[in-house]
Amino acid sequence: MAALALAWGPGCGNTCIDLCKEYELYLHECGYGWSTAFEDKGWSSIDDCYDEYWSPTAEEEAWCAEQIDEYADRACY
Repeated sequence: MAALALAWGPGCGNTCIDLCKEYELYLHECGYGWSTAFEDKGWSSIDDCYDEYWSPTAEEEAWCAEQIDEYADRACY
């Protein structure tokens, strides 16, 4: 059972899921909400981001990796 929990651990090797977590951290730190920050996507929670990127293409994975770096350095504005 522990092996199964580890296999489904954070990110599961999916860079886009890691990006969703980075978004969550940024929104929390800056006091923004999902529905406001991602109104154009129609997201209201991290679960919507997970749904979008659960099975990303290679192109999406590359884009997500770039976005993670950008969000890690982004200041609240």
